Amino acid sequence: MKSRLAFPLFIAPMVLICATVHAQSQPTVTVEILTTFTYPGSTFVTAAKAISNTGKVAGDFNNRGHQSGFVRLPQGKFGPAFNASTADTLVGAINSSGVVAGYTLDPLTAAHGYFYDRGVVTPYDVPGSNSTLLYGLNDSGNLCGRYTVPNGPGTGTGFASIGGTITDIAIGAADFVSPQAINNNDELVGWYSVSGESGQHGFFRRADGSAIFPLDFPGGAIYSGLWRQ
Repeated sequence: MKSRLAFPLFIAPMVLICATVHAQSQPTVTVEILTTFTYPGSTFVTAAKAISNTGKVAGDFNNRGHQSGFVRLPQGKFGPAFNASTADTLVGAINSSGVVAGYTLDPLTAAHGYFYDRGVVTPYDVPGSNSTLLYGLNDSGNLCGRYTVPNGPGTGTGFASIGGTITDIAIGAADFVSPQAINNNDELVGWYSVSGESGQHGFFRRADGSAIFPLDFPGGAIYSGLWRQ
């Protein structure tokens, strides 16, 4: 897999964002920071990646040059750091039961999905794939992400797994689709790009397979949506 690496977009899980849109002017955005935290012992970066409906936060941090995952309880207590393998462990999502989904990434950029639940790691790869990245997980255990197969598209294929059935996600003429999150209604959001066109665009996909795209911020630049990689 030729993985396109990007620094993870850090969004503090307890941030209140209020936006007022004025006609023919740039929107005014106010950010109120309610709390900040760093994983104990982190030597460089703590990134909160996901929050559940029960207030559990999951993310990853730099642990002496190595990425490890963590879970932070609503009361502010951290669980033990975890690694899904000897490779860097990156977090994608956490559901209300506290199950974390994400992927590991080794120096050769081969990625493999995993689930983490109270000290137990369960590997997950799309059958037949040589690389799987998990980004989204809902309370029913349905999930989404991207995968690659040998001799397949180098950019990989976006997918969703609903009730154990894997469905490739196609958005218009896009040749790169990256589903980023799935809610309890099995609705997906993410971003896509089209070869030969500059920029990226967000999308919203309903459970019945219909989709709204491009989902771009009004008056925004050519980059919309959440980009992990």
